[in-house]
Amino acid sequence: MVSDPTSGFGGHRNARSKTVEEVADGFVAPPQYWEIAQPGNTVLAGPRGSGKTTLLKMLQGPALERWDDPLNDRARGLVTYSGILIPADRSWAGQVNSYGDQIEDPDLRKDFGKACFTLHVLRALSACAQQRVSEPPDGARPHDRVSLDPGGQERIVRDVWRTWALTEPVGSFAGLQEALSTLLANFGNLARRSRRHPQAVDELSAHPALDLDLVDITVPFIERFNNAVGQEEHVWAFLIDEVEFLPQGVHVEFRRTMRGRDPRIIQKISLAPYTLVSEELRGTALDGWEGHDVEVVDLTFPEKEDGYEFSRDLIEKEIEERGFTATELLGGPGFFEMPPGRDAYENGSRNATAIKELAEKDESFSAWLAKHKIDPQNPAAVEGDDRAQTLRKAMPIILLRNEYLHLVRGRLGPRTRKSPRTYVGELTTYAICENNPRRLQTFASRLLSRASGDSISDADRFNVLTQVVDEYKLHLRALEVDEGAPDDLLPSQLVETIGKHFQDGVLGEKFDPEPALSFEVMTKAIEGTVLRQILSQLIHYGAVVLITPSRFRLAHTFAPKYTLPVRKGRGHSLKTILPDRLPDEEQMIVGEETSE
Repeated sequence: MVSDPTSGFGGHRNARSKTVEEVADGFVAPPQYWEIAQPGNTVLAGPRGSGKTTLLKMLQGPALERWDDPLNDRARGLVTYSGILIPADRSWAGQVNSYGDQIEDPDLRKDFGKACFTLHVLRALSACAQQRVSEPPDGARPHDRVSLDPGGQERIVRDVWRTWALTEPVGSFAGLQEALSTLLANFGNLARRSRRHPQAVDELSAHPALDLDLVDITVPFIERFNNAVGQEEHVWAFLIDEVEFLPQGVHVEFRRTMRGRDPRIIQKISLAPYTLVSEELRGTALDGWEGHDVEVVDLTFPEKEDGYEFSRDLIEKEIEERGFTATELLGGPGFFEMPPGRDAYENGSRNATAIKELAEKDESFSAWLAKHKIDPQNPAAVEGDDRAQTLRKAMPIILLRNEYLHLVRGRLGPRTRKSPRTYVGELTTYAICENNPRRLQTFASRLLSRASGDSISDADRFNVLTQVVDEYKLHLRALEVDEGAPDDLLPSQLVETIGKHFQDGVLGEKFDPEPALSFEVMTKAIEGTVLRQILSQLIHYGAVVLITPSRFRLAHTFAPKYTLPVRKGRGHSLKTILPDRLPDEEQMIVGEETSE
Protein backbone atom coordinates (compact mmCIF):
# COMPACT_ATOMS: atom_id res chain seq x y z
CA MET A 1 0.00 0.00 0.00
CA VAL A 2 1.32 3.46 -0.93
CA SER A 3 0.64 5.98 1.83
CA ASP A 4 1.38 8.99 -0.38
CA PRO A 5 2.16 8.32 -4.03
CA THR A 6 3.48 11.84 -4.50
CA SER A 7 5.88 11.61 -1.56
CA GLY A 8 8.81 11.33 -3.96
CA PHE A 9 7.76 14.62 -5.53
CA GLY A 10 8.92 17.10 -2.90
CA GLY A 11 7.68 14.81 -0.13
CA HIS A 12 10.67 15.67 2.05
CA ARG A 13 9.14 19.15 2.35
CA ASN A 14 6.03 17.83 4.08
CA ALA A 15 5.60 19.79 7.31
CA ARG A 16 4.41 16.64 9.07
CA SER A 17 8.01 15.47 9.51
CA LYS A 18 9.31 18.89 10.62
CA THR A 19 9.49 20.33 14.09
CA VAL A 20 7.45 23.39 14.97
CA GLU A 21 10.68 25.40 15.00
CA GLU A 22 11.65 24.24 11.49
CA VAL A 23 8.20 25.08 10.16
CA ALA A 24 8.29 28.55 11.73
CA ASP A 25 11.76 29.30 10.36
CA GLY A 26 10.59 28.77 6.77
CA PHE A 27 7.04 30.07 7.10
CA VAL A 28 5.56 32.52 4.61
CA ALA A 29 1.97 33.45 5.45
CA PRO A 30 -0.49 32.99 2.56
CA PRO A 31 -3.50 35.33 2.55
CA GLN A 32 -5.70 32.49 3.86
CA TYR A 33 -3.68 32.32 7.09
CA TRP A 34 -5.42 35.37 8.48
CA GLU A 35 -8.83 33.77 7.97
CA ILE A 36 -7.68 30.52 9.56
CA ALA A 37 -6.12 32.23 12.57
CA GLN A 38 -9.38 33.89 13.56
CA PRO A 39 -10.99 32.42 16.69
CA GLY A 40 -13.73 29.98 15.70
CA ASN A 41 -14.27 26.64 13.99
CA THR A 42 -12.44 26.37 10.68
CA VAL A 43 -12.05 23.81 7.91
CA LEU A 44 -8.90 24.06 5.75
CA ALA A 45 -9.55 22.47 2.34
CA GLY A 46 -6.71 21.95 -0.11
CA PRO A 47 -4.80 19.34 -2.12
CA ARG A 48 -1.52 17.75 -1.14
CA GLY A 49 1.25 20.29 -0.79
CA SER A 50 -1.05 23.27 -0.29
CA GLY A 51 0.22 23.89 3.25
CA LYS A 52 -2.54 22.49 5.49
CA THR A 53 -0.17 20.95 8.04
CA THR A 54 2.08 24.02 8.03
CA LEU A 55 -0.83 26.36 8.69
CA LEU A 56 -2.13 24.26 11.58
CA LYS A 57 1.33 24.10 13.14
CA MET A 58 1.59 27.88 12.86
CA LEU A 59 -1.41 28.22 15.19
CA GLN A 60 0.64 26.86 18.09
CA GLY A 61 2.34 29.01 20.70
CA PRO A 62 5.88 27.63 20.13
CA ALA A 63 5.60 28.39 16.41
CA LEU A 64 4.65 32.03 17.01
CA GLU A 65 7.47 32.31 19.53
CA ARG A 66 9.92 31.26 16.82
CA TRP A 67 8.45 33.04 13.76
CA ASP A 68 10.72 35.99 12.97
CA ASP A 69 8.55 38.16 10.78
CA PRO A 70 7.04 41.67 10.93
CA LEU A 71 3.61 40.02 10.71
CA ASN A 72 4.14 38.14 13.96
CA ASP A 73 2.32 40.73 16.07
CA ARG A 74 -0.74 40.49 13.84
CA ALA A 75 -0.74 36.70 14.21
CA ARG A 76 -0.40 36.89 17.99
CA GLY A 77 -3.37 39.23 18.12
CA LEU A 78 -5.52 36.60 16.41
CA VAL A 79 -4.19 33.41 18.01
CA THR A 80 -5.53 34.08 21.48
CA TYR A 81 -6.26 30.38 22.04
CA SER A 82 -4.03 27.40 22.84
CA GLY A 83 -3.45 25.29 19.73
CA ILE A 84 -3.37 21.52 20.30
CA LEU A 85 -2.07 19.68 17.23
CA ILE A 86 -3.49 16.20 16.58
CA PRO A 87 -1.73 14.81 13.48
CA ALA A 88 -4.36 12.29 12.39
CA ASP A 89 -2.55 11.45 9.16
CA ARG A 90 -2.45 8.26 7.13
CA SER A 91 0.35 6.63 9.10
CA TRP A 92 -1.56 7.06 12.38
CA ALA A 93 -4.91 6.06 10.88
CA GLY A 94 -3.31 3.05 9.21
CA GLN A 95 -2.01 1.86 12.57
CA VAL A 96 -5.45 2.22 14.17
CA ASN A 97 -7.14 0.49 11.25
CA SER A 98 -4.55 -2.28 11.39
CA TYR A 99 -5.36 -2.89 15.04
CA GLY A 100 -9.08 -2.56 14.37
CA ASP A 101 -8.95 -5.13 11.57
CA GLN A 102 -8.18 -7.72 14.24
CA ILE A 103 -11.61 -7.07 15.79
CA GLU A 104 -14.45 -9.02 14.18
CA ASP A 105 -17.38 -7.23 15.87
CA PRO A 106 -18.08 -4.07 13.77
CA ASP A 107 -19.51 -2.13 16.72
CA LEU A 108 -16.52 -2.97 18.87
CA ARG A 109 -14.21 -2.03 16.00
CA LYS A 110 -15.85 1.38 15.72
CA ASP A 111 -15.71 1.96 19.48
CA PHE A 112 -12.05 0.95 19.43
CA GLY A 113 -11.23 3.51 16.73
CA LYS A 114 -13.07 6.26 18.61
CA ALA A 115 -11.27 5.37 21.86
CA CYS A 116 -7.85 5.39 20.14
CA PHE A 117 -8.52 8.83 18.73
CA THR A 118 -9.75 10.11 22.10
CA LEU A 119 -6.57 8.89 23.79
CA HIS A 120 -4.45 10.59 21.10
CA VAL A 121 -6.32 13.85 21.72
CA LEU A 122 -5.80 13.56 25.47
CA ARG A 123 -2.08 12.96 24.97
CA ALA A 124 -1.84 16.05 22.73
CA LEU A 125 -3.80 18.08 25.30
CA SER A 126 -1.37 16.98 28.02
CA ALA A 127 1.61 17.94 25.86
CA CYS A 128 0.11 21.39 25.19
CA ALA A 129 -0.52 21.94 28.90
CA GLN A 130 3.07 20.93 29.67
CA GLN A 131 4.40 23.33 27.06
CA ARG A 132 2.32 26.22 28.39
CA VAL A 133 3.73 25.93 31.94
CA SER A 134 7.33 25.41 30.78
CA GLU A 135 9.94 28.10 30.30
CA PRO A 136 10.25 29.29 26.67
CA PRO A 137 13.48 28.54 24.79
CA ASP A 138 16.31 31.03 25.11
CA GLY A 139 15.72 34.06 22.91
CA ALA A 140 12.07 33.21 22.25
CA ARG A 141 9.39 35.84 22.67
CA PRO A 142 6.86 34.10 24.96
CA HIS A 143 3.35 33.46 23.69
CA ASP A 144 0.60 31.59 25.52
CA ARG A 145 2.89 30.77 28.45
CA VAL A 146 1.50 30.77 32.01
CA SER A 147 2.85 30.25 35.51
CA LEU A 148 1.82 27.15 37.44
CA ASP A 149 3.89 25.54 40.17
CA PRO A 150 4.39 21.74 40.42
CA GLY A 151 1.83 21.56 43.21
CA GLY A 152 -0.78 23.13 40.95
CA GLN A 153 -0.01 20.62 38.22
CA GLU A 154 -0.28 17.73 40.66
CA ARG A 155 -3.68 18.88 41.94
CA ILE A 156 -5.10 19.08 38.38
CA VAL A 157 -3.66 15.72 37.35
CA ARG A 158 -4.80 14.03 40.57
CA ASP A 159 -8.39 15.06 39.81
CA VAL A 160 -8.46 13.69 36.24
CA TRP A 161 -6.18 10.69 35.81
CA ARG A 162 -8.78 8.07 36.79
CA THR A 163 -11.39 9.55 34.45
CA TRP A 164 -8.87 9.22 31.60
CA ALA A 165 -8.81 5.41 31.86
CA LEU A 166 -5.38 5.36 33.50
CA THR A 167 -4.72 2.69 36.13
CA GLU A 168 -1.88 4.32 38.06
CA PRO A 169 -1.55 7.85 39.48
CA VAL A 170 0.68 10.45 37.84
CA GLY A 171 1.86 13.78 39.18
CA SER A 172 2.42 16.11 36.22
CA PHE A 173 1.31 16.96 32.71
CA ALA A 174 4.41 15.25 31.34
CA GLY A 175 3.48 12.18 33.39
CA LEU A 176 -0.01 12.23 31.87
CA GLN A 177 1.46 12.31 28.38
CA GLU A 178 3.79 9.37 29.06
CA ALA A 179 1.05 7.31 30.72
CA LEU A 180 -1.28 7.84 27.75
CA SER A 181 1.45 6.70 25.34
CA THR A 182 1.78 3.49 27.34
CA LEU A 183 -2.00 3.04 27.45
CA LEU A 184 -2.25 3.41 23.65
CA ALA A 185 0.44 0.78 23.11
CA ASN A 186 -1.25 -1.66 25.48
CA PHE A 187 -4.64 -0.93 23.91
CA GLY A 188 -3.30 -1.88 20.48
CA ASN A 189 -1.71 -5.05 21.80
CA LEU A 190 -5.03 -6.05 23.33
CA ALA A 191 -6.77 -5.55 19.97
CA ARG A 192 -4.21 -7.75 18.21
CA ARG A 193 -4.64 -10.50 20.78
CA SER A 194 -8.42 -10.43 20.41
CA ARG A 195 -8.35 -12.46 17.18
CA ARG A 196 -6.36 -15.28 18.75
CA HIS A 197 -7.72 -15.28 22.29
CA PRO A 198 -11.49 -15.02 22.99
CA GLN A 199 -10.82 -13.75 26.51
CA ALA A 200 -9.00 -10.76 25.00
CA VAL A 201 -12.25 -9.78 23.26
CA ASP A 202 -14.04 -9.69 26.60
CA GLU A 203 -11.19 -7.72 28.12
CA LEU A 204 -11.25 -5.23 25.25
CA SER A 205 -15.04 -4.88 25.41
CA ALA A 206 -14.79 -4.02 29.09
CA HIS A 207 -11.91 -1.58 28.73
CA PRO A 208 -12.75 1.80 30.34
CA ALA A 209 -11.28 3.71 27.35
CA LEU A 210 -14.32 2.66 25.29
CA ASP A 211 -16.57 4.71 27.57
CA LEU A 212 -14.63 7.96 27.27
CA ASP A 213 -16.57 10.95 25.99
CA LEU A 214 -14.07 13.48 24.70
CA VAL A 215 -15.86 16.61 25.84
CA ASP A 216 -16.88 15.18 29.18
CA ILE A 217 -13.29 14.33 30.06
CA THR A 218 -11.52 17.34 28.54
CA VAL A 219 -13.75 20.09 29.89
CA PRO A 220 -12.92 19.39 33.58
CA PHE A 221 -9.20 19.40 32.75
CA ILE A 222 -9.47 22.66 30.79
CA GLU A 223 -11.63 24.22 33.49
CA ARG A 224 -9.20 23.30 36.28
CA PHE A 225 -6.22 24.51 34.26
CA ASN A 226 -7.89 27.82 33.33
CA ASN A 227 -8.93 28.49 36.91
CA ALA A 228 -5.49 27.63 38.25
CA VAL A 229 -3.77 30.19 35.99
CA GLY A 230 -6.48 32.87 36.27
CA GLN A 231 -7.82 32.55 32.69
CA GLU A 232 -11.33 31.24 33.33
CA GLU A 233 -12.63 31.79 29.77
CA HIS A 234 -9.48 30.84 27.87
CA VAL A 235 -10.11 28.89 24.64
CA TRP A 236 -8.32 25.72 23.54
CA ALA A 237 -8.26 24.83 19.83
CA PHE A 238 -8.00 21.24 18.63
CA LEU A 239 -5.96 21.34 15.41
CA ILE A 240 -6.78 18.08 13.61
CA ASP A 241 -4.69 17.38 10.54
CA GLU A 242 -6.03 15.33 7.59
CA VAL A 243 -9.25 14.40 9.33
CA GLU A 244 -10.36 12.24 6.38
CA PHE A 245 -7.79 9.64 7.42
CA LEU A 246 -9.40 9.04 10.79
CA PRO A 247 -11.06 5.63 11.16
CA GLN A 248 -14.37 5.50 9.31
CA GLY A 249 -17.14 7.30 11.17
CA VAL A 250 -14.84 8.64 13.90
CA HIS A 251 -14.40 12.13 12.48
CA VAL A 252 -18.15 12.71 12.05
CA GLU A 253 -18.94 11.46 15.53
CA PHE A 254 -16.07 13.50 16.94
CA ARG A 255 -17.37 16.74 15.43
CA ARG A 256 -20.87 15.97 16.63
CA THR A 257 -19.47 15.38 20.10
CA MET A 258 -17.42 18.56 20.14
CA ARG A 259 -19.71 21.01 18.39
CA GLY A 260 -20.88 23.84 20.56
CA ARG A 261 -20.83 21.93 23.86
CA ASP A 262 -18.37 24.30 25.52
CA PRO A 263 -17.28 27.76 24.32
CA ARG A 264 -13.76 27.08 25.59
CA ILE A 265 -13.24 24.42 22.88
CA ILE A 266 -12.99 25.12 19.15
CA GLN A 267 -11.78 23.01 16.22
CA LYS A 268 -9.65 23.71 13.20
CA ILE A 269 -9.37 20.76 10.87
CA SER A 270 -7.76 20.09 7.51
CA LEU A 271 -9.78 18.28 4.89
CA ALA A 272 -9.10 16.89 1.44
CA PRO A 273 -10.92 18.97 -1.19
CA TYR A 274 -12.65 15.97 -2.78
CA THR A 275 -15.00 15.80 0.21
CA LEU A 276 -16.41 19.15 -0.93
CA VAL A 277 -17.00 18.08 -4.54
CA SER A 278 -20.79 18.20 -4.33
CA GLU A 279 -23.40 19.69 -2.06
CA GLU A 280 -24.28 16.17 -0.93
CA LEU A 281 -20.69 15.35 -0.01
CA ARG A 282 -20.17 18.82 1.40
CA GLY A 283 -23.02 18.19 3.83
CA THR A 284 -21.38 14.95 4.92
CA ALA A 285 -17.97 16.57 5.28
CA LEU A 286 -19.38 19.31 7.50
CA ASP A 287 -21.74 17.03 9.40
CA GLY A 288 -21.59 17.69 13.11
CA TRP A 289 -21.81 21.44 12.77
CA GLU A 290 -25.52 22.17 12.69
CA GLY A 291 -26.11 25.22 10.58
CA HIS A 292 -22.49 24.87 9.41
CA ASP A 293 -21.18 27.19 12.12
CA VAL A 294 -17.75 26.86 10.58
CA GLU A 295 -15.61 28.85 8.18
CA VAL A 296 -14.41 26.81 5.19
CA VAL A 297 -11.12 28.20 3.85
CA ASP A 298 -9.95 27.14 0.39
CA LEU A 299 -6.16 26.91 0.18
CA THR A 300 -6.15 26.97 -3.61
CA PHE A 301 -6.32 30.14 -5.71
CA PRO A 302 -9.29 29.92 -8.13
CA GLU A 303 -7.99 33.12 -9.73
CA LYS A 304 -4.30 32.38 -10.27
CA GLU A 305 -3.30 36.04 -10.03
CA ASP A 306 -4.47 36.13 -6.40
CA GLY A 307 -1.62 33.82 -5.43
CA TYR A 308 1.25 35.54 -7.24
CA GLU A 309 2.34 37.74 -4.34
CA PHE A 310 2.40 34.77 -1.96
CA SER A 311 4.29 32.64 -4.49
CA ARG A 312 6.89 35.35 -4.99
CA ASP A 313 7.40 35.70 -1.22
CA LEU A 314 7.71 31.93 -0.89
CA ILE A 315 10.32 31.67 -3.65
CA GLU A 316 12.26 34.62 -2.22
CA LYS A 317 12.34 32.82 1.14
CA GLU A 318 13.51 29.63 -0.54
CA ILE A 319 16.39 31.29 -2.37
CA GLU A 320 17.29 34.10 0.06
CA GLU A 321 20.79 32.71 0.64
CA ARG A 322 21.59 32.21 -3.05
CA GLY A 323 21.62 35.86 -4.12
CA PHE A 324 18.79 35.58 -6.68
CA THR A 325 15.50 37.39 -6.83
CA ALA A 326 12.45 35.38 -7.85
CA THR A 327 12.36 37.17 -11.21
CA GLU A 328 16.04 36.43 -11.85
CA LEU A 329 15.59 32.78 -10.98
CA LEU A 330 12.42 32.23 -12.99
CA GLY A 331 13.14 34.56 -15.90
CA GLY A 332 10.98 37.64 -16.54
CA PRO A 333 7.19 37.74 -16.19
CA GLY A 334 6.40 35.08 -18.81
CA PHE A 335 5.37 34.55 -22.41
CA PHE A 336 1.68 35.24 -21.76
CA GLU A 337 2.33 38.40 -19.75
CA MET A 338 2.77 41.87 -21.19
CA PRO A 339 4.73 44.66 -19.47
CA PRO A 340 2.37 47.34 -18.11
CA GLY A 341 2.05 50.68 -19.87
CA ARG A 342 2.67 49.34 -23.35
CA ASP A 343 0.24 48.86 -26.21
CA ALA A 344 0.19 45.11 -26.54
CA TYR A 345 -0.94 45.28 -30.18
CA GLU A 346 1.21 48.03 -31.68
CA ASN A 347 3.23 47.19 -34.79
CA GLY A 348 6.28 45.13 -33.92
CA SER A 349 4.91 43.93 -30.60
CA ARG A 350 4.88 40.25 -29.80
CA ASN A 351 1.10 40.05 -30.09
CA ALA A 352 0.94 41.93 -33.39
CA THR A 353 3.69 39.73 -34.84
CA ALA A 354 1.92 36.53 -33.74
CA ILE A 355 -1.41 37.70 -35.23
CA LYS A 356 0.23 38.50 -38.55
CA GLU A 357 2.22 35.24 -38.72
CA LEU A 358 -0.72 33.03 -37.74
CA ALA A 359 -3.03 34.72 -40.25
CA GLU A 360 -0.54 33.88 -43.02
CA LYS A 361 -0.57 30.14 -42.28
CA ASP A 362 -3.95 29.43 -40.62
CA GLU A 363 -6.94 29.90 -42.92
CA SER A 364 -9.44 29.32 -40.11
CA PHE A 365 -7.82 32.13 -38.11
CA SER A 366 -7.89 34.43 -41.13
CA ALA A 367 -11.59 33.71 -41.50
CA TRP A 368 -12.15 34.51 -37.82
CA LEU A 369 -10.31 37.83 -38.21
CA ALA A 370 -12.37 38.70 -41.25
CA LYS A 371 -15.60 37.84 -39.44
CA HIS A 372 -14.69 40.32 -36.70
CA LYS A 373 -13.34 42.90 -39.16
CA ILE A 374 -9.81 42.79 -37.76
CA ASP A 375 -6.91 43.70 -40.02
CA PRO A 376 -3.99 41.33 -39.24
CA GLN A 377 -1.60 44.03 -40.43
CA ASN A 378 -2.98 46.54 -37.91
CA PRO A 379 -4.57 44.80 -34.88
CA ALA A 380 -3.97 47.92 -32.75
CA ALA A 381 -6.91 49.52 -34.58
CA VAL A 382 -9.25 47.33 -32.54
CA GLU A 383 -9.96 49.15 -29.28
CA GLY A 384 -12.12 49.14 -26.17
CA ASP A 385 -14.83 46.51 -25.77
CA ASP A 386 -14.22 45.15 -29.26
CA ARG A 387 -10.62 44.32 -28.34
CA ALA A 388 -11.66 42.80 -25.00
CA GLN A 389 -14.25 40.56 -26.64
CA THR A 390 -12.00 39.39 -29.48
CA LEU A 391 -8.23 39.71 -29.43
CA ARG A 392 -7.64 39.93 -25.70
CA LYS A 393 -9.75 36.86 -25.00
CA ALA A 394 -8.24 34.89 -27.88
CA MET A 395 -4.62 35.98 -27.50
CA PRO A 396 -3.34 32.97 -25.48
CA ILE A 397 -4.69 30.63 -28.17
CA ILE A 398 -3.22 32.77 -30.95
CA LEU A 399 0.20 32.69 -29.29
CA LEU A 400 0.12 28.93 -28.79
CA ARG A 401 -1.07 28.14 -32.31
CA ASN A 402 1.56 30.42 -33.83
CA GLU A 403 4.26 28.87 -31.67
CA TYR A 404 3.33 25.21 -32.17
CA LEU A 405 1.75 25.04 -35.65
CA HIS A 406 3.39 25.48 -39.05
CA LEU A 407 2.70 24.78 -42.70
CA VAL A 408 3.96 21.51 -44.13
CA ARG A 409 3.27 21.06 -47.86
CA GLY A 410 0.42 23.52 -47.62
CA ARG A 411 -1.19 21.88 -44.60
CA LEU A 412 -1.20 23.22 -41.06
CA GLY A 413 0.36 20.78 -38.63
CA PRO A 414 2.12 20.58 -35.25
CA ARG A 415 5.79 21.15 -34.70
CA THR A 416 7.91 20.28 -31.69
CA ARG A 417 10.19 22.82 -30.09
CA LYS A 418 12.93 21.49 -27.85
CA SER A 419 12.93 24.50 -25.49
CA PRO A 420 9.86 26.61 -26.26
CA ARG A 421 9.66 29.94 -24.53
CA THR A 422 5.93 29.69 -23.89
CA TYR A 423 6.09 28.21 -20.40
CA VAL A 424 9.12 30.04 -19.03
CA GLY A 425 8.82 33.08 -16.76
CA GLU A 426 8.02 34.09 -13.22
CA LEU A 427 4.25 34.57 -13.33
CA THR A 428 3.79 31.66 -15.71
CA THR A 429 5.72 29.42 -13.31
CA TYR A 430 3.48 30.45 -10.40
CA ALA A 431 0.42 29.56 -12.46
CA ILE A 432 1.85 26.23 -13.64
CA CYS A 433 2.72 25.32 -10.05
CA GLU A 434 -0.84 26.34 -9.02
CA ASN A 435 0.70 28.62 -6.36
CA ASN A 436 1.16 25.34 -4.47
CA PRO A 437 3.99 25.68 -1.92
CA ARG A 438 5.39 22.19 -2.36
CA ARG A 439 5.44 22.37 -6.16
CA LEU A 440 6.98 25.83 -6.11
CA GLN A 441 9.70 24.86 -3.66
CA THR A 442 10.46 21.64 -5.53
CA PHE A 443 10.80 23.50 -8.83
CA ALA A 444 12.95 26.28 -7.31
CA SER A 445 15.36 23.89 -5.58
CA ARG A 446 15.85 21.82 -8.72
CA LEU A 447 16.35 24.92 -10.81
CA LEU A 448 18.95 26.22 -8.37
CA SER A 449 20.86 22.96 -8.68
CA ARG A 450 21.15 23.64 -12.44
CA ALA A 451 22.38 27.21 -12.00
CA SER A 452 25.86 27.95 -13.23
CA GLY A 453 27.13 30.68 -10.91
CA ASP A 454 24.57 33.45 -11.13
CA SER A 455 23.33 32.45 -14.58
CA ILE A 456 20.28 30.36 -15.51
CA SER A 457 19.18 29.93 -19.11
CA ASP A 458 15.65 29.59 -20.44
CA ALA A 459 16.67 26.16 -21.70
CA ASP A 460 17.52 25.15 -18.11
CA ARG A 461 14.21 26.52 -16.89
CA PHE A 462 12.20 24.64 -19.47
CA ASN A 463 14.12 21.39 -19.03
CA VAL A 464 13.60 21.46 -15.25
CA LEU A 465 9.93 22.32 -15.74
CA THR A 466 9.47 19.43 -18.17
CA GLN A 467 11.19 17.07 -15.75
CA VAL A 468 8.98 18.18 -12.86
CA VAL A 469 5.77 17.85 -14.90
CA ASP A 470 6.68 14.40 -16.23
CA GLU A 471 7.67 13.18 -12.78
CA TYR A 472 4.48 14.52 -11.24
CA LYS A 473 2.35 12.70 -13.83
CA LEU A 474 4.38 9.53 -13.36
CA HIS A 475 3.58 9.52 -9.64
CA LEU A 476 -0.13 9.45 -10.47
CA ARG A 477 0.34 5.83 -11.55
CA ALA A 478 0.77 4.92 -7.90
CA LEU A 479 -2.62 6.23 -6.80
CA GLU A 480 -4.69 3.52 -5.18
CA VAL A 481 -7.75 2.45 -7.17
CA ASP A 482 -10.13 -0.49 -6.97
CA GLU A 483 -8.79 -3.70 -8.41
CA GLY A 484 -10.07 -4.25 -11.91
CA ALA A 485 -10.49 -0.55 -12.77
CA PRO A 486 -10.53 -0.10 -16.58
CA ASP A 487 -7.19 0.95 -18.04
CA ASP A 488 -8.65 4.07 -19.64
CA LEU A 489 -9.86 5.30 -16.23
CA LEU A 490 -6.61 4.80 -14.35
CA PRO A 491 -5.48 8.19 -12.99
CA SER A 492 -2.52 8.80 -15.30
CA GLN A 493 -4.45 7.65 -18.37
CA LEU A 494 -7.51 9.72 -17.46
CA VAL A 495 -5.32 12.82 -17.22
CA GLU A 496 -3.85 11.91 -20.61
CA THR A 497 -7.30 11.53 -22.20
CA ILE A 498 -8.55 14.85 -20.84
CA GLY A 499 -5.29 16.65 -21.68
CA LYS A 500 -5.28 15.39 -25.28
CA HIS A 501 -8.92 16.36 -25.70
CA PHE A 502 -8.21 19.93 -24.63
CA GLN A 503 -5.04 20.02 -26.74
CA ASP A 504 -7.08 19.14 -29.83
CA GLY A 505 -9.29 22.15 -29.10
CA VAL A 506 -6.29 24.47 -28.86
CA LEU A 507 -4.22 23.16 -31.78
CA GLY A 508 -6.94 21.54 -33.86
CA GLU A 509 -7.67 22.12 -37.52
CA LYS A 510 -10.10 24.96 -36.85
CA PHE A 511 -9.21 28.03 -34.81
CA ASP A 512 -11.34 28.33 -31.67
CA PRO A 513 -10.79 31.53 -29.65
CA GLU A 514 -12.32 29.92 -26.55
CA PRO A 515 -11.66 26.17 -26.58
CA ALA A 516 -12.86 23.95 -23.78
CA LEU A 517 -10.30 23.80 -20.98
CA SER A 518 -12.49 22.52 -18.15
CA PHE A 519 -15.03 19.73 -17.82
CA GLU A 520 -18.37 19.48 -16.12
CA VAL A 521 -20.16 16.52 -14.63
CA MET A 522 -23.11 16.13 -12.34
CA THR A 523 -21.61 14.15 -9.48
CA LYS A 524 -24.75 12.05 -9.04
CA ALA A 525 -24.05 10.59 -12.48
CA ILE A 526 -20.82 9.02 -11.22
CA GLU A 527 -21.70 8.42 -7.56
CA GLY A 528 -20.42 5.04 -6.45
CA THR A 529 -18.44 4.44 -9.64
CA VAL A 530 -14.75 3.86 -10.29
CA LEU A 531 -14.69 7.20 -12.11
CA ARG A 532 -15.94 8.95 -8.97
CA GLN A 533 -13.21 7.34 -6.89
CA ILE A 534 -10.45 8.19 -9.35
CA LEU A 535 -11.64 11.76 -9.83
CA SER A 536 -11.63 12.18 -6.04
CA GLN A 537 -8.05 10.92 -5.88
CA LEU A 538 -6.94 13.28 -8.64
CA ILE A 539 -8.51 16.22 -6.82
CA HIS A 540 -6.88 15.23 -3.55
CA TYR A 541 -3.42 15.07 -5.10
CA GLY A 542 -3.93 18.32 -7.00
CA ALA A 543 -3.92 16.89 -10.53
CA VAL A 544 -7.51 18.04 -11.02
CA VAL A 545 -8.74 21.34 -9.60
CA LEU A 546 -12.25 22.01 -8.33
CA ILE A 547 -13.78 25.14 -9.86
CA THR A 548 -17.39 24.62 -8.73
CA PRO A 549 -19.09 21.55 -7.24
CA SER A 550 -19.71 20.27 -10.77
CA ARG A 551 -16.92 21.88 -12.79
CA PHE A 552 -13.26 20.86 -12.86
CA ARG A 553 -10.07 21.47 -14.78
CA LEU A 554 -6.69 19.83 -15.12
CA ALA A 555 -4.02 21.41 -12.97
CA HIS A 556 -2.06 24.04 -14.89
CA THR A 557 0.94 21.85 -14.05
CA PHE A 558 0.03 19.85 -17.16
CA ALA A 559 -0.16 22.89 -19.46
CA PRO A 560 3.37 22.42 -20.90
CA LYS A 561 2.74 18.72 -21.52
CA TYR A 562 -0.47 19.24 -23.48
CA THR A 563 0.28 22.71 -24.89
CA LEU A 564 -2.53 24.43 -23.02
CA PRO A 565 -2.93 28.03 -21.88
CA VAL A 566 -2.91 28.63 -18.15
CA ARG A 567 -6.56 29.60 -17.84
CA LYS A 568 -9.87 27.99 -16.92
CA GLY A 569 -11.47 28.28 -20.33
CA ARG A 570 -14.87 27.07 -21.44
CA GLY A 571 -16.52 24.01 -19.92
CA HIS A 572 -17.31 20.77 -21.75
CA SER A 573 -19.46 17.95 -20.49
CA LEU A 574 -17.37 15.02 -19.31
CA LYS A 575 -19.63 12.94 -21.58
CA THR A 576 -17.95 14.69 -24.53
CA ILE A 577 -14.52 13.52 -23.35
CA LEU A 578 -15.55 10.06 -22.11
CA PRO A 579 -18.53 9.14 -24.33
CA ASP A 580 -18.56 5.49 -23.26
CA ARG A 581 -18.29 6.09 -19.53
CA LEU A 582 -21.41 8.13 -18.70
CA PRO A 583 -25.02 7.23 -19.57
CA ASP A 584 -26.74 9.84 -21.71
CA GLU A 585 -29.82 10.06 -19.51
CA GLU A 586 -27.77 10.84 -16.40
CA GLN A 587 -25.22 13.25 -17.83
CA MET A 588 -26.23 16.89 -18.05
CA ILE A 589 -24.29 19.35 -20.16
CA VAL A 590 -24.10 22.54 -18.18
CA GLY A 591 -22.27 25.79 -18.70
CA GLU A 592 -21.33 24.88 -22.26
CA GLU A 593 -20.76 28.53 -23.02
CA THR A 594 -19.15 29.34 -19.68
CA SER A 595 -15.71 30.90 -19.95
CA GLU A 596 -13.29 32.83 -17.85
